[in-house]
Amino acid sequence: MKLLRQYKNKVQKRFFRLELSRELYWRSKFIPPLGFIAVVLFSIYFYSSEISTSITTWAVVFSIIYALMYVLFFDGGAEPKEESYIYWTWSFILACCIAAAMWGIFPFIVFPSLGHSDQVALIMMLFAIISVPVPALSHCSPLVFTYSAIIVISGGSSFLIYHDGFDKHLAFMVVLLFACIMYLLEQRRVSKKILKSVDDKDLLKTSGITIKRLRHDKYHDSVTDLLNREGISTYLNRTDASLSSFIIFSLKVRDVDALYSSHSKSSIDEIIRDLASRLQASGFDHKIIAHLGLGEFLILVPGVEGNMSHSLGGDLFGLFEEPVTTFLGPMNFNLLIGCSAFPDDSSDKKEVVNFALAALKEADKHSGNRLERYTEDMAMKMNRRAFIRSQLSVAIKRKEFSVHIQPKINVQKNIVESGEVLVRWYSPSMGMVSPAEFIPIAESTSDIIPLGKWVLEETARILIGSSTLPEKFSLAVNVSVKQLTDPQFVPLVQEITGQLHGTGRSLELEITETMMITDEIEVNQALERISALGVGIALDDFGTGYSSLSYLASINADTLKLDKSFIDPIPQNGRHSSFVSTVIAMAHSLDMPLVAEGVETAEQYEWLSQNLCDTVQGYFISKPLALDEFFTWLDNNVCKETNQVSESVFSGNPP
Repeated sequence: MKLLRQYKNKVQKRFFRLELSRELYWRSKFIPPLGFIAVVLFSIYFYSSEISTSITTWAVVFSIIYALMYVLFFDGGAEPKEESYIYWTWSFILACCIAAAMWGIFPFIVFPSLGHSDQVALIMMLFAIISVPVPALSHCSPLVFTYSAIIVISGGSSFLIYHDGFDKHLAFMVVLLFACIMYLLEQRRVSKKILKSVDDKDLLKTSGITIKRLRHDKYHDSVTDLLNREGISTYLNRTDASLSSFIIFSLKVRDVDALYSSHSKSSIDEIIRDLASRLQASGFDHKIIAHLGLGEFLILVPGVEGNMSHSLGGDLFGLFEEPVTTFLGPMNFNLLIGCSAFPDDSSDKKEVVNFALAALKEADKHSGNRLERYTEDMAMKMNRRAFIRSQLSVAIKRKEFSVHIQPKINVQKNIVESGEVLVRWYSPSMGMVSPAEFIPIAESTSDIIPLGKWVLEETARILIGSSTLPEKFSLAVNVSVKQLTDPQFVPLVQEITGQLHGTGRSLELEITETMMITDEIEVNQALERISALGVGIALDDFGTGYSSLSYLASINADTLKLDKSFIDPIPQNGRHSSFVSTVIAMAHSLDMPLVAEGVETAEQYEWLSQNLCDTVQGYFISKPLALDEFFTWLDNNVCKETNQVSESVFSGNPP
């Protein structure tokens, strides 16, 4: 039974297709009426009184079978439907096999009453019964061979049963049998050709569907089925002069991208589809919406002027007043919007899109809901950013960078024993470029890796080669996630620590708290290997990200650096002062030295000293100094024998 089911499935997969069933329908419509005529002619030609009852019964029954066959399969006038063609084909095959069985019975009825010539005539007529419908059935090989085999085996068996010995009539029977086999083999070749033709049509149809799907996928987002970035760009290219004015809104639903890091893509995609449906429900006429990914959208509103941007933006904010139902429960999302108008801001439609994206970046600098309209100042920032990006790698190769050092004072011991290395860039074409400008760009382009390597090597050169530095001195260098995930980073640090061994000088790496709590395996492994080398790890900008006081107990850091934003309000602001004193106490309980950044006044310094802060740095002590200036500062303000800081330091010039 298992083999029979496997054969049935194989036959069904190969021959049971909608196109083949319809082909069978049209090519086989003549079989029932032609079969009925053949039944009548056979009955008349071979009729005799000896078999009158049998042949009459056979003719009546067979005529009814052909009549039912026509009514059931062809009388409706409609070819097989997609939902029923398999059942139709199996039923038609069964009907043909029943007809073949009826033709196979006929020789057994009439042979006893036939002479030799009538026997030969019967064999030839049966061959005609096989050969006439076979071309119509040829593309369904199982049906052809089953139909033919039933008739041939029945007719041959009856001939052998009622015929004694080998003579010319038997030889004629063998010849006809051989001819029948050759005919069936030829029809098998025709069957393959028909099947190949149908396969080719299916392939062309499938290819056409695939091409349409690929074309659709090229211009549409897979999550929302809205246009994607290329889709909206193509739309703008194809629009004619009738699109005389429009506003383009660039939207970002805040924090959606962050959800991807901690939840499944499918669940976040559901949220994005909900957000997209809200935007589609907005009342703007003839709007075009595109999804750029991770909850970022573009909405093109045609036929409106730029002065309507804020009122339309207000409508967009209104779409998100109600919480979004998510797998986490109801969630409220803030909306960031950047907008630009055509032709108010530019006569280039694509440039208007870029302007809207630039305005969105400006909006992203603020908290809560925010709408920013594009201004020329944003264009200047964009152009400067693009120029910095183009010059950065060249500047690294030309070594246009230099290191500055900002000293740190151990408040409790009143000594200088460490400093922070800060990189500066003086460009021949742009002049002095702020680190706030080029560091984020370097991180986005991976130029931070060669630049960071140069800074570490330069720091090692200073620590090893400088006789002006105190005997025991540490320099801290800021590093990024991309540096930590670089395979060459840890070996470089290992090489530097080997060079510093026995010198009394040491290296410290400053990383942000968001890097410390990352789930990236490479980052955590790199930090563990660096810590094992004896390199200090300082947690920079503490308090500005996701940390809490309880978090301090679990982090893998040696030093804590409190951000300038917490130092600025002290000692006047009691709440901030209480927070800082609590952090100092907590750090001490965990045996973690604390560095206060951005100390700019004597009052701040005195308060931190009284509250047992370990180390301070800031403009009250000194601004970041070029290397020669730093060495001069050490000579003028630090005792070489004791590293004690002179009073002259505290009469410096805060900015």
